[in-house]
Amino acid sequence: MGQDQPGTPGLPPGGEDLAAVDVVDGSAGPVIRLAGEIDMSNADAVRQQIVELAGTPEGARTGSAVVVDLSGLRFIDSSAISALVQLSSGLTDAGRRLVLVAAPDCVAARTLRLVGLDRALNLQDTSEGSVPDPS
Repeated sequence: MGQDQPGTPGLPPGGEDLAAVDVVDGSAGPVIRLAGEIDMSNADAVRQQIVELAGTPEGARTGSAVVVDLSGLRFIDSSAISALVQLSSGLTDAGRRLVLVAAPDCVAARTLRLVGLDRALNLQDTSEGSVPDPS
């Protein structure tokens, strides 16, 4: 379901050049994979795409957890961090949880650790190249 082609639905003009959102099969179920850059021009649209891909609690693809891989991101700003916090809060309100996965040296993981949100946003290490079981 790769959506890294120009004209990605749901992203503002120019936003499709910054970010790609797709779903890949992980060992514990589908993983929503982000790549590129998320900033104030596309953070809300990317968050909305994740919500749509995650489905409703009744139609959840991964049970109660929504797994999002941040390893492919080259840049995130405060708008992206805010979108992740909103996503986590919305999922919690719906009885679900957000699991973020990334290699420890990737930009997103370093940024989340720097601002002290790595634990609050349930960031897990994928240094071995596999997505941890979200259960």
